[in-house]
Amino acid sequence: MIPTRKFKMLDKVHVCKDMPQSMSHFDSDFDAIIAGDSHASLHKYSLYQIKNNKIVDAKGWYREEQLTLIESNREENHKMITEYRIQMGIEN
Repeated sequence: MIPTRKFKMLDKVHVCKDMPQSMSHFDSDFDAIIAGDSHASLHKYSLYQIKNNKIVDAKGWYREEQLTLIESNREENHKMITEYRIQMGIEN
């Protein structure tokens, strides 16, 4: 059986408040959009941190067990990412 990822690109998730000791330096307790996944590990994701329905930062790599799905409104989340990339001068 092929292992599957719990989250898909553009899912909106919440990052847990309590990080394990090895990740205590990571930001926690925030909402984010899944930006991508690690090809080396099926269970790690890069994120776009969101505040007030706007992307405020890019983050990486959070483990699957530290994330909780909020919603899968991929169209709206794609719009937020596009606006962020334009604002940051990043080519699509």
